[in-house]
Amino acid sequence: MRKRIKKTGMALIIFVLMMQFCSISIRAESKDGEKETLVTTPSGIAYENLQHEIEQFIKEREKGCASVSVKVFENDRDICSVQYGYSDIDNKRPVDENTVYEWGSISKLFVWISVMQLYEEGKINLEADIRDYLPENFLTKLSSDTPITMLNLMNHTAGWQEVAYDIEVKNEDEIISLEEALKMSEPAQIHEPGSVCAYSNWGASLAAFIVERISGESYVDYVHNHILQPLDMAHTSIAADFSDNSWVREQRTLLNCYIITQDYYEDYGNAISYILLYPAGSATGTLEDLTTFAKALAQTDEPCPLFKNQETMDLMKSSSLNFGDSDIPRVCHGFWTLQYAKDVIGHSGNTNGCSSVLMFDPETGLGVVVLTNEVGETAFNYGILSLIYGDYSDSERVVNTVFSPSDDLAGIYTSSRTFEKGFSAIYKYMGSLMPLSATDDVNQYKISIGQGILTKVADHQYILDNENGWRYLMYETENADGQRVFQMMSADVVQEETLPFILKIVTLAMFVIVVLMSIIILIIKFIIGVIRAVKKQKKEDALVVIKNITLIVNIIAGVLFYCLILLPLDGGSVKKVPVMIQCVLLAAVSFTGIIDTGVLIKIYKQKGLARKDRLMYAVTTVGSVYVSIFIWYWQLFDFWSC
Repeated sequence: MRKRIKKTGMALIIFVLMMQFCSISIRAESKDGEKETLVTTPSGIAYENLQHEIEQFIKEREKGCASVSVKVFENDRDICSVQYGYSDIDNKRPVDENTVYEWGSISKLFVWISVMQLYEEGKINLEADIRDYLPENFLTKLSSDTPITMLNLMNHTAGWQEVAYDIEVKNEDEIISLEEALKMSEPAQIHEPGSVCAYSNWGASLAAFIVERISGESYVDYVHNHILQPLDMAHTSIAADFSDNSWVREQRTLLNCYIITQDYYEDYGNAISYILLYPAGSATGTLEDLTTFAKALAQTDEPCPLFKNQETMDLMKSSSLNFGDSDIPRVCHGFWTLQYAKDVIGHSGNTNGCSSVLMFDPETGLGVVVLTNEVGETAFNYGILSLIYGDYSDSERVVNTVFSPSDDLAGIYTSSRTFEKGFSAIYKYMGSLMPLSATDDVNQYKISIGQGILTKVADHQYILDNENGWRYLMYETENADGQRVFQMMSADVVQEETLPFILKIVTLAMFVIVVLMSIIILIIKFIIGVIRAVKKQKKEDALVVIKNITLIVNIIAGVLFYCLILLPLDGGSVKKVPVMIQCVLLAAVSFTGIIDTGVLIKIYKQKGLARKDRLMYAVTTVGSVYVSIFIWYWQLFDFWSC
C-alpha cells in the first residue's frame, strides 16, 4: 500500500514538473474540484514572467514607440500592467494612470452590448428588418429588397459601401445630431445583405440610432446609464465632443499623437477631431477603465454584470458569422475574432491619433488591452497579442495538418470595404489593393506593394504577416460570381481579373497624360502668342481660339479631379456642397468633347488647311473626347449615389 502511495506521489510530482514546462495554457484543480488560475499563457509564458517579457518586447522596439499602455488580466485578476513612454515626447511627459487615449472602434462594443441588452428585454429582434425600428423611408439608397437585420449590422454584412463624405470635423460648432449625421453620410448599398462582409462605421452608428429609438434615451445617456455607471467607469467619455466627461476632456488635451517608423517621425499635436458618427469611434478613457470594461466581458467565473441573464452574454460570445463554410468563428455578435494558438475575440480601434486593442479568450477569461498614441500602430497592438496567445501554427486546427499545395494565387485583390457607386468609385482602384506575387515556396506569396507575407497553413487557410507585429487568418473561398475571395477579419478581399484591372488603371494614367499635355501645349502656345504680339504678327483665328479653350477646359477637368479625388487622399475635406459644385462643373466639362467633335468636323470641311494643323486639331479633339469619356465612365458627376 505504501509503495503504491509512493509511486502515485512520484507520478504526480513528475506530472506537475512536466506541466510547468508545457507550452500550452493549463489549469490546476484544487482539492474541492474548483478551478484555480492559469499558470501560463497559450504561448507558454509563465504569468510571473509576463511583466518582464512585455517590458522586454517594448524595449526592443522603443525607437518606434511614443507610448504604450498594456494590461493583462484573467477574469477579474490583474496579471501585469505596463505603461511605457511619453504622452508628450517634447515635454517629456510620461504616461501614467491618468493618461487618456482614444479607443477608436472599440467604441462599437458599447453599441453591440446596448443592442444585446435590449434584445434581452425583448425590445429588439436580431433577425427582424431594421426598417421596423427606423423612421419611414430613413434608408434612401438601398439597391436590394432583402431585409437588413441587426445581425447583418453586427456582422458588417448589410452591403453598404464606404462613406464618401466627412464624418469628422475640426470645430465643435460643426457637430450635428446622430440622426442628421446618418442622413448626411448615408452610403449606397452595393451588395445583397448577407453576401459580403465589409466593415461599416455607418452600419454600427445606425445600430446606435436604433438603440436611441427603442430606449427613448440619447445614445450617450443610454451608455452611461446602462454600461459606464454600472461598471463605475468614471474616466471614460463617449460623446463626440467629450461633453459627457469634463475630466476626460481636460486630460485629452495633454495627449500628443504621433506616427513613428524606422524612417519617419511626425508629431500630430493633440490631433483632436470630432467624429459625427461618434458611436463608431469616440470612446476615450484611461487604461484602467478599458480594463474594467474588458474584464466585465471576459468573465468566465462570474456572471457578466452588464446582463440580467448570463445566457445573453454567452449568446453574444457565440459565432454569428464563420469563415467560409468552416466552423472557424469570424464574428461573434459584434466581436471580431483573431486566430492565434487560441481563438480570441474583441475589437481593435484606430483614430487620427491613437491605436488600440481589446481581446480576450472567451474560454478562459485571459484578456489583453493595449493603448498607444500612434496612428495605425501594429507592432505593439498585435505583437503583444502574439506574444501572449502564441501563433496560429500551434493551434489545434493546423498542428500536424496535411494539406495540398497552394493554387496559383498571384494577382491583384481589392477590398470589399470600398466604393463602387458615385464619384468615389475610382477609389477602389487607388487604394486598399493587395497584389500578390509568387515566391520560391509554392505555399507562400509576397505582397508586391508594401510589405507582407501570405503563408498557407491548412487547406483554405492562410496567415498574412504584415511583418510589423500583425498576423491574421485569411480564409480562401469563392463568391457567387466564381471569383476567388480571401476572407479576413473585417472584410472580404476579391481577386480582380488582371486585364480589366490594368485597363482601368490605364484610363487614369491616360487622363493624367492628357491634362499634362494640355498644360504643356498651352504654355508653348502662350509663349508663341507673346512672341507674335511683340512682333505684331497676325492674330490667331477663331478655330485656334476654340482649340485653346479646349486645352483650358482639359486643365480645369484635371484641377477638379485633383480637388474631388486626389486631395482627400492627402487629408483634404469631402463636404457635400463643395462636392456638388465640383461634380456639376465636371458634368459641364464633359460636354466639351461633344462640342469639339462638331468643331473638328467643320475644320475638316475647310479647304486649304495645312495637314499639320488638321492633325493638331484632331489630337486636341481626341484629348477632349477622352476627358469626357473618363468623366462619364468614372461617374465623376454623380454626387447623389455616394
